Amino acid sequence: MLKQYFCYFLYGFIIFYLNLFIWGFSAGAADFRPYLTLISSVLLFAIASTYSLYNPKIAAILGSVGIVGATPFAAYIVTDSLQGKLNVFALFIIVTLALLFVLSTLFTVMTLRKYKEPSSRSTTNKYLRIILTALPLILIVWWIVGVFIIR
Repeated sequence: MLKQYFCYFLYGFIIFYLNLFIWGFSAGAADFRPYLTLISSVLLFAIASTYSLYNPKIAAILGSVGIVGATPFAAYIVTDSLQGKLNVFALFIIVTLALLFVLSTLFTVMTLRKYKEPSSRSTTNKYLRIILTALPLILIVWWIVGVFIIR
């Protein structure tokens, strides 16, 4: 199911890179929330999105867990903005995008519960599934190479 794939992939990818972007300007993670958010966003954009191409029901369970784990990042952004680190327009954009992705992902998970058989196997091209499966892995390898090898 491509809609489920793109919801998980985009939400997890944005939260993953925003989390790492904020870590770049701070001295690192101060408590458990950024680590929980990082693991949950990797679960969303690398694992749940890939499973959505092959087994949407397992992807729905993993995606729900990933969304619940990625929610502390939105709370972290809001609390930092209330302390004056972000302006109001940036806060509005971040919260609106986060809410749109969370609501669209939860809507996709709820509508998926109605289906008896996963319909993604018959509608998705084999080569498109291979490319979409490789995309999260390529992005993670690109990040690892950029952080640990190229300094």
